[in-house]
Order: sequence, then structure tokens, then C-alpha cells
Amino acid sequence: MYACEHFRRYLLGSEFDLITDHHPLRIIFDNARAKLPARIERWGLRLMAFKFRVLHVKGQDNISDYMSRHPISSSKDDRLCYITEQYINNVIYHATPKAVSLDSIRAETKNDPTLQRVKSAMQSGDWRAANNDKQHTKSIL
Repeated sequence: MYACEHFRRYLLGSEFDLITDHHPLRIIFDNARAKLPARIERWGLRLMAFKFRVLHVKGQDNISDYMSRHPISSSKDDRLCYITEQYINNVIYHATPKAVSLDSIRAETKNDPTLQRVKSAMQSGDWRAANNDKQHTKSIL
């Protein structure tokens, strides 16, 4: 999986041999009607974009697994990953609504004339005064 995804741009559109030391994978990928475990099915879905033949080579003779066991990370890739991660964290931090204190809600409620009318209507039970918003709108304009 790692090698196919790593070399994706070179493998797409060309036919290649996928060499594995896991013999059942060859049988599974050659049989379109096989009932696959979920993990193998996800592999198959990820590999659908490629055109390949699955070949089996015994583990002691197989060097195809080298890349997944010894990936090389360059400092450029590490820096790019770090910058990307910092950017995502910054977006998440600024997209999350900040908590508002109860005291600031009380203060802003006291300063808002509409909320004051609603509050007095709730306390008195008389909603006619709160409904009469035309006078208040004209005084603001």
C-alpha cells in the first residue's frame, strides 16, 4: 500500500506487477467474488485506481516490502508536514467559538433594549408592549 500510494503519479495509467510475500492476497485479488475481510476490502478500494498483477514471491526472496519497512523521510517533507499541521491547528483554534462569560451576557442584555422589553414582558406576562416594535424601530431610525 505504502509503495503504491508513494509512487502514485508514476503508477497511474501503467500496468505493473505488485509483488507480495502474502500468498492469500494473490488468491483474493485474482477472485472478484471473494468475500474479503474489511481491511483487505479497504486495500482493494484504495488500489482500484491502479492496473496491476499480483505476484507471489516467498518472504526470504522478496525485496518488495523494503519501502514499507524502511521509509525515507526527507527534512523537506517533515517541514511541510509541520507547517501543514500548524496551519490546520490555527484554523481549528480560530474557528472554534470562544466561551462567553455569564457576566458579559448579563451586561449586554442590560444594554439591549429589545431584550429588556422581552424580559419585562416575561416578568409581567403582558406581551402586547413587547410586540409593539414599530415605535421602537422608528425611534432608532
